[in-house]
Amino acid sequence: MPARRCGTLGAMKRHLLPVLAAVLLGASSCSGSEPAVAAIETTAPSETTEESTTVIETETTTTTTVSDTSAAESTTTAAEQPGGSIPLLGEVLSVSEGFPAPVTLWDKSGARTQGALAGPPTPVIEGPIVTLAQIPLQGWVYQREQESNVIYFSDGVTPERELLVGTGEQTLILEGVWLADGDADSAEVLYQRFDPDGQNSIQTLRAYSVSSGDVREITVTGGFESATSFSLIDDRFVAGTFYGEGYYELTSIDLETGDRPYRSSDDDFDCFDGIDPRCPEYDEAIVIGTDIFGFGTVPNPSTGIVDQMGVYRFDTSTGIEEVIASYPWDNGAYYAMDMVLLNNVIAISLASGQFSQGLGEPLPALLFDIGTGETTIAPEPGFVQPLWLS
Repeated sequence: MPARRCGTLGAMKRHLLPVLAAVLLGASSCSGSEPAVAAIETTAPSETTEESTTVIETETTTTTTVSDTSAAESTTTAAEQPGGSIPLLGEVLSVSEGFPAPVTLWDKSGARTQGALAGPPTPVIEGPIVTLAQIPLQGWVYQREQESNVIYFSDGVTPERELLVGTGEQTLILEGVWLADGDADSAEVLYQRFDPDGQNSIQTLRAYSVSSGDVREITVTGGFESATSFSLIDDRFVAGTFYGEGYYELTSIDLETGDRPYRSSDDDFDCFDGIDPRCPEYDEAIVIGTDIFGFGTVPNPSTGIVDQMGVYRFDTSTGIEEVIASYPWDNGAYYAMDMVLLNNVIAISLASGQFSQGLGEPLPALLFDIGTGETTIAPEPGFVQPLWLS
């Protein structure tokens, strides 16, 4: 397969990785420099200062303070639905009659629940927001600004509060929520914490226990001029895409142990500056069983020009990658912002612009059915997340 075009979408996707964004967008472009040592290789807990949060994260106790931000009332009017159709995709794909499961749809103006069994669209969080995740049966966590050190919580009725607050120049990046023991009482909020300190900077993936207030560090995910990006985290095994000075690595992480069941660097891939066409490089990725499903560029086999985006299935046990769906694409037509599993359907949230350039307007998501291989377009614009009803 011809080499994928280096740096087609950049490394940022739905997250603005703190301070590193501008550096990495430049560093991920094709260059002739030698690859830096990958900070992702360090998997032991770091020894950086524990962040203070409100939750002030002392790792054992939690003190919560109320934010001055006005409440997101349950009577808030429905969020405006910006965005629209995607001509390139509308020519080849039909529009779905609905979502395959209850969902939370969000954009900069706020979040609303809808879909089968969820009832009519119901506003739950009032904007501005730049990322969001649901704590099942309790409410939502979200951030209101890029490069923020605050993660908020709201149940959609009472005034929001600051759940996590970094200290000093720390930056927190909300990544998702998962149920460690399979029930709502075991919910953990997943986030990355960036501690800037020049060449000693470090970024870590961390978990905050909603019930106990304890914080644990899962693994190191980046450092000086390097960082890892995730699609929404909502299950034990997650896929991470690491970038550092032209070097790329695809990895899976076990949230319970911090172990990495798969790392592309352990296989015979040369993932520096797109040299190896076999390198499994994706803009969004999730783990399903032993497979990593990714969404990324697909070069034309005849010309080598990237004129499609596609869904990939990468078997981590064999190293075999296959394109299982592809869609027409032109630079600037749409960008992948997130990727989640809704029952047996992969929802790929799309936007009109890259997050690193400011969160673009949401477009209708792609809905890829793993069982049938068919793809439809979501019936309305919005960044898609699964909704827990019980």
